[in-house]
Amino acid sequence: MRIIIRHFKKMFALTGIFIFIFFTQNISAQSLKQTIDLALSGNPNIKAGQEEVRQAELSFKSTFRKTLPQINFDASYRHVTDVAELTMPSIMGMPGESIRLGTYDTYETGLTANYLLFTGFAQQSSARMKEKQKDLSAANLEKTKKDIVFKTIASYRQAQNYQLEIASLNAGQERTKLQLKRIKSLTKHGMALPLDTLSLALAKLSFDQRLIAVQASLESAKEQLQNLTGQTINVQDASYQDHPNNLAELNIEQVENIKGLSIQKNILELNKTIIKSSYYPAIALYAGLKYGKPGVDMIENDWMTYGIWGVNVSWNLWNWTGDRAAVQAKQAQIRQIAYQKEALQDQICTVYDNAVREFKSMQKQLNVFAASLNLARHKMKIIESQFQQGMVSVTDFNDTNLELTEAELNHKQHLIRIALKANEIDYISAKPISEWRIEQ
Repeated sequence: MRIIIRHFKKMFALTGIFIFIFFTQNISAQSLKQTIDLALSGNPNIKAGQEEVRQAELSFKSTFRKTLPQINFDASYRHVTDVAELTMPSIMGMPGESIRLGTYDTYETGLTANYLLFTGFAQQSSARMKEKQKDLSAANLEKTKKDIVFKTIASYRQAQNYQLEIASLNAGQERTKLQLKRIKSLTKHGMALPLDTLSLALAKLSFDQRLIAVQASLESAKEQLQNLTGQTINVQDASYQDHPNNLAELNIEQVENIKGLSIQKNILELNKTIIKSSYYPAIALYAGLKYGKPGVDMIENDWMTYGIWGVNVSWNLWNWTGDRAAVQAKQAQIRQIAYQKEALQDQICTVYDNAVREFKSMQKQLNVFAASLNLARHKMKIIESQFQQGMVSVTDFNDTNLELTEAELNHKQHLIRIALKANEIDYISAKPISEWRIEQ
């Protein structure tokens, strides 16, 4: 009775340790959602894209404010060595006088407001072009985020795939160890051949070799995750959920590459407007308040306040049709962008349709993998029973054990591939990251 109680105590102790290790690993491991959040906040490529957007916003703000009236302060001093003089002739014996028509020293300070009233729409187009460049930077940043998130998901799923393979190989190896223990016991009593023990030992070593290779691949996948997130990631085990059929619909105009081409086309059209602005005259207004000496009265030559205002008109009447050629060049670029957009749309539609077909095919294949797994489990039960009765050889057991291991692995790995394919469709369809199906 004491032996039985002691045996149960050992079992409970081992079970407690097992449960503790399991929960410790899952608490310390990062979920897929947490890993994606780390990538979005810590990836250097995303940070660089955010700085590019910031730079574009400030550039737009600077360009727009230059279209507003400008106020300038100026101060000057000038000295001349000679000035013109007007000498009056002598009249009736009275000596003539000399009148100075300038001053040797001139001082002037003032505030001047300048405003470009009309520039042939060049200023407005420049500001709008900067705004479009800001939109282009935002679209590029969104594409970078989606690229990084999808790479993170792919690496995470790959790590889960390797962890799953390790678990399946361990399960197959444990079955081999159990049978090896039984065969050794039977061999001692002359009920089994030593050759059977050798075959099972070789099968165990084969599992060891595969485990070493898969463990190295798992470390590589984790290193890739660390490069993407900037942190060490402990991957949780996959949950193997079934995936619904409602796939993301393709929104072709919201695909970042398509949006980028549309924005580039708008930028080229605005650039064409800027070039065509030379067809029109440029009109500028200015007004200022001055304080200086001698001001406008050289006779008094004293400090005074006075104002100025004016209009300036400039117009390039002929430049050998250089502007017209530049406009035609921009028009050719616009047509080029339109053709590129059309070709890219066709390509994206093809990629999306292929991904949907693959997803549906993978769902059908899942039924085949499930049926194969059920058959392999059933066969393993029969072989184990017959093996204990000495009705089948060790080779039969090893083959069946390997078949079951592969069937378990193929079924669970296929579920991971389906989850990854669903995220790939989200990625292709231009669906926002917040609406992607992120399942563990």
